[in-house]
Amino acid sequence: AGEEAGEEAGEVGEGVASWLSEVEAARRVHALAGPVVSEIRRRVRDATGGLTLSAGIAPNFLLAKMGADVNKPDGQHTVSPTVEAVLAFLSATPTRKVPFLGRVAEKLLQEVLGVRTGGELLEAAAEAHCLFSRGRADQLLQVALGWCEKERGGDAGAMQKGISFSDTFGSSDEPAALRRQLWTMCEGLGASMLAAGLVGEKLTLRLKDSSFEVRSRAAPRGAAIGSAGELYARALPLLERELRRGGAAEGGVPDSTRSHARLRLRSIGVMMTGLSRVRAAAGAEG
Repeated sequence: AGEEAGEEAGEVGEGVASWLSEVEAARRVHALAGPVVSEIRRRVRDATGGLTLSAGIAPNFLLAKMGADVNKPDGQHTVSPTVEAVLAFLSATPTRKVPFLGRVAEKLLQEVLGVRTGGELLEAAAEAHCLFSRGRADQLLQVALGWCEKERGGDAGAMQKGISFSDTFGSSDEPAALRRQLWTMCEGLGASMLAAGLVGEKLTLRLKDSSFEVRSRAAPRGAAIGSAGELYARALPLLERELRRGGAAEGGVPDSTRSHARLRLRSIGVMMTGLSRVRAAAGAEG
C-alpha cells in the first residue's frame, strides 16, 4: 500500500510540475505579446501610409476584443493572465462596452438593477436571471467573469457542426416586437460565437408559432460572419418573408387562407453552421 501511495504521489507531483511549466510558458508568451503587437501596428501604419489600429492582448478572444476598444484609435491594451487582473479590468468596463449587450438590455440593467459596469453586473448575477432568459442571463454571468471557451489541444482539427441561440416568449403577432426578438437572439448568438472565436457561413432561422408548428428557413450560404449585426442582416429577410406569408389562425385553417392571418410566434431561434475558428492572440480593430 505504501508503495502504491508513493507512485500516486509521484504522478501527482509530475502533473503539478507539468501544469506549472505550462503556466510559466503562457506567461512568457504573454510578456512577448506587447512588443509583437506594437510592431505589427507599426508595420501596418508604415505599409498603408498611416492606417491606425487598436489592439487588445488578453488571456482569451473575448477579453482581447474588449481590450481593443480601450485605447482607440491608435493604441493597445493588455489584460494580464491572472484572475485578479481580469476581474479588475471587467469591474471598470462600462456595460455599453460589453460586446453583445444592446441598448435595450443595457437600459434594462441600468434602470432596474442599477448596473453600469462589469463589476456591478457580476454582483447582480442572481437578479439578472429574473430579467432575462436563462441562456441570456448565463451569458451575462460568463462575460462578467471573463469566461471564454478555450481552444483545447489534442484533436486540433475537431470543429463543432453548429451553434445556436433561441428563446421562448409570450406569443406575439406584432412585426416590430418580433424583429426586436430576432435582434435579441442574434445578440445572444453573436456573443456565443465571439466567446468561442467562431464564424459561420450558413444561417438557419427556426420559428415556432402559436399552434406549435415549427418552420425552419435557411439563408443562402455566404461569407463567414459572426457579429450580431451581420447575423441580423442575414436573418431578417427570412423573418420578413414569413411575416408576409402569414400564419394559421387559432385552431388552424387551410393553407389557402393562411395569408389572411398574421403570423403569431412564441419562439425564435437562430443557428449557424459551416463554422470555422477565428484564431487570434489579440483582438485588433482599425
